[in-house]
This record gives sequence, C-alpha cells and structure tokens, in this order.
Amino acid sequence: MRDFREVLSRLQAFRDKFEGLLASARKKAARARGGPARDPTRLRELTGFGGNPGNLRMFAYAPEHLPPKAPLVVALHGCTQTADAYDYGTGWSSLSDSLGFAVVYPQQQPANNPMNCFSWFLPGDIARGHGEALSIREMVEHAIATFAADAAKYS
Repeated sequence: MRDFREVLSRLQAFRDKFEGLLASARKKAARARGGPARDPTRLRELTGFGGNPGNLRMFAYAPEHLPPKAPLVVALHGCTQTADAYDYGTGWSSLSDSLGFAVVYPQQQPANNPMNCFSWFLPGDIARGHGEALSIREMVEHAIATFAADAAKYS
C-alpha cells in the first residue's frame, strides 16, 4: 500500500509541475500576441434539445454559410475543460469554417462531476438510451434538424 501512495504522490507532483508549466506557457503566448489571453467565444448554447437525462449543456458552432447536408462533428472536451476552452485549444470552429461542417460540443457540468469529466465509467451514463449517452444522442438529433446536417455524415 505504501508503494501505491508513493506512486500517487509522484504522479501528483508531475501533474502539478506540468500544469504550472502549461499556465506559464499560456501567459507567455498571450503576452506575445499583445492582446487578451483569448478571443470571445464563437460557440452558442442551444437549449431544448430533448429530455437531457445526463444533465449536460449543449454548445454548437456552424459557419455562417454552412452548405446544405453538411457533416456534423461531435467534439467532447476533456476533464476540467469547458466546451469553449476545448474549441479554443483545438480550433474545431476554425476548421469548421474552412471545411464547411457544424460542430456540437456537449459540456459536462460540475453538478454531475466536480472535475467536469464525462462519466464514461458509469454504466447508467454510457448505456444506449440512458444518461449522458442519450443526452448526446438528443444533441445530435437537434443539431441535424437545426443545421440541416446530413444524418449520415456525423462523427
């Protein structure tokens, strides 16, 4: 048991050091750009997408001139992130502008998981037709209708 605690302690130390370095790099990058740390969000929140049994929030982005029957991408953020931070870090919305597709960003809520992790480890949230899995399916259906996306072209 002592070895396990030692490993956990070392992992936490590495994580703390990594997060410190990452925060420092972000500050340096923001100063180098000569502006604020980030641009305003490009995402918009959509509500009323279904019963939402997983209690998630739905954000989306679509280019101004989205072609008819465009593909739809579902982008899931990582733990401790938000949909906006994930978009900012990955550039999905910029890629969406270039290639002509819509993006749906399900967002976890701290009420469900304090670290904002999706509950992929809970059977009630990953089972077909239940929990977070069903909430995301409802988001996809709502986005297909909202953006006139091609139901055969989502990933």
